[in-house]
This record gives sequence, structure tokens and C-alpha cells, in this order.
Amino acid sequence: MRVAIDLSSAAKRSPTGIGRYQVELVRAMAPMLGVADEMVLTTRLKRWTARRHLGSVSNLDGICGFRLFPRRVDIYHSAAIGRARTPRALWAVTVHDTATIDAPELTSAEFARTHGNKIRTVLARADYVFAISRFVRNRLLELESSLDPRRVRVTYPGCDHAELSAEPAQDDESVRRHYGLAGERYVLSVGRIARRKNPENLVRAFAAANSAAGMLLVMAGEPGDADVARVIEQSGLSDRIRLPGRVPDAHLPALYRGAAMFAMPSFYEGFGIPILESMACGTPVLIGNRPALIEVAGDAAVAIDPGDVAAMAAAIDRILSDRALAQSLRARGLDRAREFTWTACARTTLEGYRELLAMGSRR
Repeated sequence: MRVAIDLSSAAKRSPTGIGRYQVELVRAMAPMLGVADEMVLTTRLKRWTARRHLGSVSNLDGICGFRLFPRRVDIYHSAAIGRARTPRALWAVTVHDTATIDAPELTSAEFARTHGNKIRTVLARADYVFAISRFVRNRLLELESSLDPRRVRVTYPGCDHAELSAEPAQDDESVRRHYGLAGERYVLSVGRIARRKNPENLVRAFAAANSAAGMLLVMAGEPGDADVARVIEQSGLSDRIRLPGRVPDAHLPALYRGAAMFAMPSFYEGFGIPILESMACGTPVLIGNRPALIEVAGDAAVAIDPGDVAAMAAAIDRILSDRALAQSLRARGLDRAREFTWTACARTTLEGYRELLAMGSRR
């Protein structure tokens, strides 16, 4: 079996959670390949851009080969919404969410239209689809009646349990000092500062939570389309809200471990890797009560309506003031995070490849 995996998201200058998924999948899958199997990496970006960023961001040098235009492969896997560049190969695609179809108001009209059309094209033409949650799988089958359920497989992302642990590391304090957090109590969120992530209501709820008085809110992520600066100014808490931008992956464990709680009150997600990462570090978690987030967290997080600022503020108060609740969330979160590994994600993906080879093209 010869597979080409498109890592275009990982090869970007600032990879998102989808880029993380692509890199971790390849790292976990490489040792599982048989003697007759071969995996090559490819990208839809320009050659010089891809080589530079895959080398510096992904650290995949030496794991497998790189081909801009892979030929003679059995399967071309677009590990995010894209198109196959090897016409004769079977085409597998990973779909991470259907937000641009289900909630177009949470992004620009142009992106909602173009990305939504790409999803519909994938569902009509791909030979096999990987969905990162049951929620996403169900939505795909609802959106495309011609899609055979046997060709849609759930492959849950995982988290790096070697790097993410509740045990303090030697450099934790120096990392937190780098962000001005040494000795501070803070609430943490991680992810692009985008409307679908709901950062505006998180700021409002943090400002209204009595137990958060004197604490910091740290919102780590690239600037997005959310008008969070205006809401921060209105809150009067500019001195207590930190926007460090995108944080290197190596720094995240220290920030998770130092946080009093982690918040991901998103309006829409297809999964939620930061939930697992914070749980693996022993941090109590607050989530929006959206299907994919509940699927990830199980009963190991406090879930609220992301549109209800008062309920969110009350939940922040409970987690910060109720030690028994916080300890229970830590214990349940550690157990929950252990259920998700990149090894399991890679193994399930390989099983999907072999299933696709047996079924052949749907065209």
C-alpha cells in the first residue's frame, strides 16, 4: 500500500489545530507501516514554502519522503478539506467540521460559501471520508444522501501524553515567567480568537465572575475575526486580560498546568483538542454545551450554553470557588484524556485505508 498524505495545513506559517492533527497522525502512523507499505508527504503549497515550514514547524524530517506531485500511489489522503492531486489514486479526505454550512454567520460570507462548497464537493466525490467525531460523521451523512455509511469512519484525534502531564516540569516557572504569569492565578483559553470560539462572551463572563476578582484571563491564540479588543475595553479589565498570540506547542503544557481552569465555550466545534490537552495536565475544564465538545469531554467538564453570559459567569465562579468540584473535574479529566491517543487515531486511519482498498472507488 502506497499512501500520499496532504499536509498543507501543517506546512503553513502558523498551523492551526488541523495542522497539529496532520503532524501527529503522520508521527504515530509511520512506525505502524508494514514492509510493503510506503507513506509520502505532499502539499498544495509552493515547494519552497512547504519545505521551509514543514521542516521548522512540524519536525517531520526523516520520518518519510516528500513529493510535491506524488505519482503511482494507491491512496491520496487530503488530511483536511482539499482536492486530490493524483487522479488515478483512491481519494480519502478528513473532514474536521461542517461549521461553514451549519453556522455560516460565525465566519465571513465569502469563506462560508467557498468552504461550504468544498465540503459538498468532497461528500459527492471522495472515495472515503474520515470524520474526527461522531457528531461530524452524522452531519456528513445528513448532508449527502449518496454517501455510503461504510465509507465514513470516525478517527478521534488524541493528545501527546508524553508531553502533557499533570506532573510539574522543570521549566514550568520559566515558561510562565516568559508570559508574565509567574505567581499569578489565571483562567486559560487556547485557540484562534475567532467568533466561533466565543471569546467575547468569555471576556464578559470573566468580568462578571466574583471568584475571578484579581485573577487574569489568558487567551492564547492567533488574532481572528472576533472583535475582542472592543469587548475587553468595555469590560474595564484591560490590565487583567492577556492576549499573547499563538503560543508554541512546547509552552502549552506549562500554561495548562498553571491555570486555575481552562475554558472553551465555543459556539461550534468539530472536536476540541485543547480540551484533552488541558485535562491531561490536570486542569478543570469549562465547555460550551455543543455536541462535539460534550462528545470529547464526557462528564469530565462543566457545560454551559455559550450564549448565556450569566450561566458562564456562574460556572466560572463554581469551578474557582468549589475545591471539591475542581478536584473532581481534575480526576475525571485525567481519566477522560487517557481514552484519546494519537496511536489509536493512526491505527483507525490505517484500518480505513485498508478498508478503502478492499472496497475500491465509489465512482
